[in-house]
Amino acid sequence: MKRGCRRGHHRGFSLVEVALALAVAGLAVMSVVGLMPMLLESERKNTATSVFPAMCSQVVGKLRMEPYPLLVPASARFMYFTDQGVPTTAGKSAVYVCEVTHRTLPTEMTRPGGASPPEPGPHCHIVQMKFRWPAGAPGGEIRVFHTTLAHD
Repeated sequence: MKRGCRRGHHRGFSLVEVALALAVAGLAVMSVVGLMPMLLESERKNTATSVFPAMCSQVVGKLRMEPYPLLVPASARFMYFTDQGVPTTAGKSAVYVCEVTHRTLPTEMTRPGGASPPEPGPHCHIVQMKFRWPAGAPGGEIRVFHTTLAHD
């Protein structure tokens, strides 16, 4: 038994086999490229979601370091953060802007059985933190978080 090729016959892939292999590989590459925009958008949203707890913690920490306001502040204040959730000034490095507003706690009108509801008075505020990104862009995405701020 003689191994090898007969004269004039070479081993290898035919043109049809090479064309089919290229078509299958091209289809696989195109399907991955088609998923890229959706994957990038998902990555952007996940990154944004992972920095919110750190930014909220920094906003609340800053509010707790300041003297407690006995009157609810009438105007909102703004804080700016980088894409990593680090506080910064308004400018090119700011990706997130946080609008911080205060409100008084709502009081109940009546309770079952005629009991009078507790009055929180000026000792407790609701703080709303509204994050917008990208900073400075009209529209964009918004996430809102609430917490309470109490006077010790």
